[in-house]
Amino acid sequence: MKRTLAAVILSVGLTGLSHAQEISLTSLEEKSVSTEQKNSCKPRQMHRKRFLLKKLPVEKRELFFSTMAEVKNQSRPLKKEIKVIKKQLKNLLTSEVFDEAAFTEKSAQIGPKKKEIASIRQGAVVKLASSFDQNERKILAKVLKIKCHKGHKRQPRVQQRDS
Repeated sequence: MKRTLAAVILSVGLTGLSHAQEISLTSLEEKSVSTEQKNSCKPRQMHRKRFLLKKLPVEKRELFFSTMAEVKNQSRPLKKEIKVIKKQLKNLLTSEVFDEAAFTEKSAQIGPKKKEIASIRQGAVVKLASSFDQNERKILAKVLKIKCHKGHKRQPRVQQRDS
């Protein structure tokens, strides 16, 4: 009885696994997403972005993706610097003796770097908007309005049990 049950479970599992692989292969072929389009958006938001960007002509869409790739490459070192500064701030904050001057100095270094990242993004939007016509700029405005945040995941609340 156990052997029969194990054989049935194994055959159903293998059949389901092969079916899942077929589905995933066909869905990958149908939905071949370029690496420029991959980001941390929720699926619904990413779907809206793709839908809006498909309204653009191919050359304008390619310009959008290449410009956003440039922005990412230019802002990556600044983001790494901000990350290092934040680690240093955490170390300063959690040390035994709090050094107020060092903490203030380090925290003041973050603002200019964030402003530089914002100016890089603003330059990219200006570059794109200058090469788009009015309808394409409307689409661009809708795409840029959609927020995509990498983190900010809400932790589920843990209910305390009464003992």
